[in-house]
Formats: sequence, structure tokens, C-alpha cells
Amino acid sequence: MPCFLRGGFPFMMYLNELLSIPTLQELTLINQNACLDRPVATIESTETPDVISYVPKNCFIITTAMAYKENQEKLCELILSLDKLPCAGLGIKLGRFIDELDPKVIQTADSVGFPLINIPIHLTLGEVYHRFLSLLWNVENDNLVENHPDGYKV
Repeated sequence: MPCFLRGGFPFMMYLNELLSIPTLQELTLINQNACLDRPVATIESTETPDVISYVPKNCFIITTAMAYKENQEKLCELILSLDKLPCAGLGIKLGRFIDELDPKVIQTADSVGFPLINIPIHLTLGEVYHRFLSLLWNVENDNLVENHPDGYKV
């Protein structure tokens, strides 16, 4: 399964870069065959099953997966849709509404190389959201400063 290339995405970071930064190292990979070379442009937090209609490409999504508590099969469908978008990955706070993912969910993600990331129970989604955005905005700001024709400093 080929991974995504950075070309054309000057203000993005790869998911593997983000997960290696100390403020995000508590987030752990759930599935073994995930392609972490996916560009991340932004982050969204959602609990709605129709999220695919409202998220931009190269977005990392965080959720408690509350809407899938009784039917993880629907989570498999979401993963396949997000992969086609393409989406950078899905961070799930296990232990809140779903204690563990059904093996079929992990198999589905692995079959397309889609990253599933565990968000530790002690972190709020807001904390994770803030950490991701801070890192992404810092990269964007640095790129804007470096590429400004007058060397403009923000």
C-alpha cells in the first residue's frame, strides 16, 4: 500500500512526525499496518456518524466513538470512507464508550493502511485537539515567515 507524499502540501506535517513530538507521544498506534506517512493539515473532533460529509482532506479526526458503541461494524464503513477522502487518521479515546475495538475494525484499518490511534483515557479530547493545532499552526507560521518576500517576522 503506497503512502502519501508531501508534495504540494507546504504547511502540513506527516502523522509520524506529529506522533514523535513529546506532547503527543502518549498517543499510541492501535493497528500494525498503518501508513503513518499521511499529511495532516488540521484536526477535527466529532461524534457524528456522518462526519465524512463535513471534514476536509488530510484531516486527523479525534472521537470517543460514542456513536459506534453498539455497532462497531459502522466504524469499519467510516474507516473505509475516511481512507478514500483521504483522511490522515482516526484517534479514538478507548475506555470512554468503547473499551476495546472489535478485531474486524482493526483488520479493516490494516487492510487499507489507515491509522487508528489510541487516545489515553486521562487526556481530554480538548487537550489533544489543542496540542495538534499548536504544532500545525507553528509549522504554518514558520513556513509563512520563511517564504515571505520581505522576510516579514510575525
